[in-house]
Amino acid sequence: IYSVGLRFFSVYGPWNSPGTEVFDLAEHVAALHDETIVVEDYPYDEDVKDYVFIDDAVDAIMSAMQYRPPGNDPPPVVFNVGTGKGSTLKEVREEMERHYPELQTPNAQRSAKAASAHAQRQPTQSYASPSRSKSLLGFR
Repeated sequence: IYSVGLRFFSVYGPWNSPGTEVFDLAEHVAALHDETIVVEDYPYDEDVKDYVFIDDAVDAIMSAMQYRPPGNDPPPVVFNVGTGKGSTLKEVREEMERHYPELQTPNAQRSAKAASAHAQRQPTQSYASPSRSKSLLGFR
């Protein structure tokens, strides 16, 4: 039986689940009213991730459903669904603030708990190699 696998990277968008980084960050940025904001929940804001908008993930699913490999008995194939570009949560926050200047947090600081967790680990990197998805599915 022929099969296609899709490896999704960090998908975000409307109706995202609370508890996910981008959803919580958007909620946090949108709720800013204080002059000094303490960033409690983001000790990993320098981890590099490949953020993919939900509409792009759906497009990849539709493309994969229509993919037909050559040959009579093709092997299974796995496609990465990502941009191939890594971004940190800090960069995502700065981009949100760029689009919504009234939400800028110039006085934001890490809580002692978040700063301690951040100091004890090296940032991770996780981003897609989308070359197969681009060449075989046309996914961008």
